[in-house]
Order: sequence, then C-alpha cells, then structure tokens
Amino acid sequence: MWQAELTRSVCLYLLCIVFYSSLFGFSIYLSWHIHLGLTFLLGCLFIFEFYRGYKKIIQHVGAIAIDLTVQQIYWQKQRWVIRRKPLLLRYFAVVSIQSLRTKKRCTLLISYDQLTSEHWRSCCYYLERLSQAF
Repeated sequence: MWQAELTRSVCLYLLCIVFYSSLFGFSIYLSWHIHLGLTFLLGCLFIFEFYRGYKKIIQHVGAIAIDLTVQQIYWQKQRWVIRRKPLLLRYFAVVSIQSLRTKKRCTLLISYDQLTSEHWRSCCYYLERLSQAF
C-alpha cells in the first residue's frame, strides 16, 4: 500500500486559467461582431465555468493511498474503485474513479507539483501497475 499527501497545485490552477482564457478569447473573437449582449453573456458564462473548475481543482487535496491488492484508492475518507485505465502523462495523471459508498463518479487529476518528486515517481509506478490489470 502506497500513501502520500496531495497539496494544492499551482500548475493545475495555471492550466485552468490558460484554458479558459484562450477559450474566452477565441469565442470573443468569433462573436464580437454579432451582438455585444451575446458577448457579455459569453463572458459571464466563462467566468462562471472558470470558478466551477477552480473549485474542483482546490478540492483535489488530502491524503491518498493506493492499494494494489484490492485495486482501490483511498481518498477523502472513502474507498474508490478505478473505472478505467489511468492516463499517465509526464506531468499529470488522470484517474477515473467511483466511490464504493455513494457510487459518485469523479475524475482525479494528479499533478506533479502536488507531491514530492519521490512520491510522484512512486505514484506513477503504482498507477502503472494498476493500469496493467485492465
């Protein structure tokens, strides 16, 4: 069983800012000549969606543990089962999980700056071992 503590990620926050800013800029570029009210409505919508994304990012903190024997993740005082093969990138890991207690589905996005470098390497190793079971 591997365990570590997830902290807040500056990298995920910056990625969220860049994504929503570029999407907002592109939509403004396409719709500015149509109607100013529509442009204002799109701006409000993007600000709302950015806030929702930011709230989800700051919730991805706390103790996490990976148990290879039962192929489960312990996170936020719940047991989660992995629904799909985890996507492992160089700086991010995307894990689709489902709670055993509430059946709630969640996509856990783990960034390299949420963990120490040793914990990041071991987290990727254990997630790779879990993905071999799929």
